[in-house]
Amino acid sequence: MDCAGDTASTSNGGWITDEQPWMEGRRTIELAVVLSSLKACSNCGEKISLSNIEDETRMGLGSILYVRCEICLEVNAIASGKRHANPCMDMTGDASKSR
Repeated sequence: MDCAGDTASTSNGGWITDEQPWMEGRRTIELAVVLSSLKACSNCGEKISLSNIEDETRMGLGSILYVRCEICLEVNAIASGKRHANPCMDMTGDASKSR
């Protein structure tokens, strides 16, 4: 089955196509970390949705997703996993522990 050209609907009725740069490739995420970050916008406290991703910064196996709040329009930085004090993601260490 070829998934090229597949699309997904956003919560605001728009369409995300596979042409968005942040949709390319695969990611390793820690669901608990991402879900915790989505509970509240850093500005207004309302829930935020991954349907509103605007950009991404990749950092090894992890990434920072930039998600816009639908209520106040603040862009929130959502880490895909735990982070160290420096800007490194903790994904590689966790991956090596699972063996």
